[in-house]
This record gives sequence, C-alpha cells and structure tokens, in this order.
Amino acid sequence: MVSFPPAERTSLEAILTHYCRKRCPEHLHDRVKLTFRIEGLIVTLFERRPSFPDKTRWVECDVARFRYFKNRNQWALYWRDSKRRQGRHLYDRLRPNRSIEPLLAEVDKDPAGIFWG
Repeated sequence: MVSFPPAERTSLEAILTHYCRKRCPEHLHDRVKLTFRIEGLIVTLFERRPSFPDKTRWVECDVARFRYFKNRNQWALYWRDSKRRQGRHLYDRLRPNRSIEPLLAEVDKDPAGIFWG
C-alpha cells in the first residue's frame, strides 16, 4: 500500500490534530471527540460520541474523507451519502488543492450542510 513518507505524515498529523482540537475543545471530550484515521493516502475525519443508552461504548460517524493523488500532488474532498448509502462522492464546490488545509476549512464552513448536518 502506498503511504506518506514519515516526515510528510508527521506534518499531516500535526495539521489534522490542530484542526480536531480547534473544532472540538477538550472540555467537550466526555460528550464528543473529533479525530482522524490515515490509511495509505486517504484521511478520514470522524466524530465519536457515546452510544445511547450504553454510554460506555462510543460510536463513530464519518464526517469527511480526503484523498491525496500523488501523481497530481493534490488533495480531493469527498462526502458520504448517508441517505442513499451509495458511498462517497467528490465534493464539487471546491477544486482539489495541493494542501489539505483549504479543504479542512471548507468542511469547517460546511456551506452545503453535508458534513456536519
């Protein structure tokens, strides 16, 4: 599986950790956590919340997915079609970018209401 070189992965993890901390402050972590997973060249941003009624178990909900295209040196943003269960769709309101940060900013703004509902 193709993955990021160690230095690039460390930089990416720092960017994503900062975003998650900014979006979901630590004092809320007993109710909601925002985190990410890096698998190959794909980053999935997801929210974790205590399950109901068993609050000792946490459930994950995908928020957004980012895919890095090495041959183009670009990140693309995808959204999850939760209603039709047809997987992920390319987010067409913002073009792919060389940096993941503008894509994170778009997820944060969520002008289409598809990331945060």
